[in-house]
Amino acid sequence: WSEVYFTDAAENKKYSGLRDTAGAWLGQGDTKSYKPGEQQAMWMKFPAPPDTSTRITFVFPGFAPFEDLPIAP
Repeated sequence: WSEVYFTDAAENKKYSGLRDTAGAWLGQGDTKSYKPGEQQAMWMKFPAPPDTSTRITFVFPGFAPFEDLPIAP
């Protein structure tokens, strides 16, 4: 999970996932290598970007970045 993050071009900042007070990630799912056609539902909680942000780039290791994703307040 430590390599999953999003960036905000408006603030030029990297946002990592959130952790609880014990240090556990606020997310669910296995991090593993995927074969073509495999699927898995996963989720992870992130801090909200500033209200000035309208687009982000989401990074998940092993996949091309999801660039210029629109977001709304």
